[in-house]
Amino acid sequence: MSDLGIDLRNIESLTDNVRGWVFQLIASDSETAHANREYIAAGVNDQVRQVRDGLAKGLRGIYFGGLEQIIFDWFTNEYEDSVRQRILEHMTAQGDRCPAYLPAVEEAYRNSSSGSVARARLEAAAIGTSIYAKFQRINYEGMGPTFFDDHHSGGKTVININSGGGTVSVGAIAADGSTISATTISAVNSASGEGGEALRAVLAFLKDHLIDPASRAEGDHLIKEAAEKPSRSTVGKLLDWLKVAKDTNEVGTSIASSAALLIPKVIAWLHGIPA
Repeated sequence: MSDLGIDLRNIESLTDNVRGWVFQLIASDSETAHANREYIAAGVNDQVRQVRDGLAKGLRGIYFGGLEQIIFDWFTNEYEDSVRQRILEHMTAQGDRCPAYLPAVEEAYRNSSSGSVARARLEAAAIGTSIYAKFQRINYEGMGPTFFDDHHSGGKTVININSGGGTVSVGAIAADGSTISATTISAVNSASGEGGEALRAVLAFLKDHLIDPASRAEGDHLIKEAAEKPSRSTVGKLLDWLKVAKDTNEVGTSIASSAALLIPKVIAWLHGIPA
């Protein structure tokens, strides 16, 4: 950096496009990035999308120990889809060096539509890594119904939910053997638009993960409440519940990674609700 006459202490005074280029340059190799990790931590909070995009683009090809903590926090709070996609590409490309990334990468791939640009970009980032073969297996998995499809299994109503990609079955029995209320499923079934998409994803999360009984009961109630009476208050409570699920589980675990993927969906829905 000094060879280029750049004083990073004055980085905030640079124009947006130059600042984005500098952050990309900081992340151009692991040694430089590690030496300037405090600037990377600052860059993820830059208010300009173009700047954060430049940083995420630079990070794709590098990794150093501890970077995942910055990445997971950034990924959880980033609201721009284009920047989130670049973060996922970094996580995909560096998944073999940081296995904690892999649950979130696989979840994101499954939640992207077959043949989509998002999947193609993740596949490109995965070339030469172990996750590439996993992506190919996912592509060959059978596809179920694409929206809610009621049918009966053993006398119990089962509702198939498309959470953004692969179909997830939600019925009377959850992963830990507990019951998800039929009224909650019905309320989510009636939801539409951005809120409906977010609720279906959160309901699938509730069904698929071994969440403690008290938290599961709270989640069931909050999903139903947000579906029936969507407001900044009810959706905000659901968002807080997801954040607790992420923060109380170890980074890189399935629960933490899945919650981190869902939080931006709920934030986007919350921002669209009138005050």
